Amino acid sequence: MKEDIKLYARISGKSFFRWLFIAVSGIALTIVLFLVVLFQNISTTGEDERKKTVFIIDLAMDNTGAFLLLAGAPIFILLYIILANKIAIHHMIFQIWKNKAVHYVEPALKNIVERATSQHNGTKKVADGAMLKARLLQENRQDKRTSPINKRVIGYGLKKIRLDDIDFANEKVSLTTIISDKLKAYISATAEPGYLLVWLLAGFQLILFACSRYFS
Repeated sequence: MKEDIKLYARISGKSFFRWLFIAVSGIALTIVLFLVVLFQNISTTGEDERKKTVFIIDLAMDNTGAFLLLAGAPIFILLYIILANKIAIHHMIFQIWKNKAVHYVEPALKNIVERATSQHNGTKKVADGAMLKARLLQENRQDKRTSPINKRVIGYGLKKIRLDDIDFANEKVSLTTIISDKLKAYISATAEPGYLLVWLLAGFQLILFACSRYFS
């Protein structure tokens, strides 16, 4: 039991620090470029007290790179957070597979499937993959007994695997077994996440900054 706790703590810690590194670095870069470009272009206006709308329109026409860095700063920050979340959960899934810890996820998944497909919870019979996936995701979100790391892995995996190829007309089909096998197959096929998209986003911002300097 202690080994399981240590393993989960180590996986959670590594994933969190990856998220923190990507999010903080990206947000810091965005804010620095925003401030540099802002002061750079405000200084060129001299004593002219133009309205903000006129300033933005002029900037968009005369220096598109600077305009995109200023107007797009919230979008860049949001993209860094999205990428941080994606890479962190991918890293978590990869570490679970690498450390042969998939069997820790299976009991929680089994309970979720059983609750989602139970005839005693007042729901109708599952008719298709979309309905089943929606129920599974809802049960996973509402589960109070499963650890946060398992819930994140299960939730992310359920969104990625296909359920529309299940024969729901066959009463002998074991949904628990099928979904568990699909989730394990997805986890085992998940490669170690890279930072390519993060570098591309940062590179795009730096190119815009270089263009803003050139046309200033």
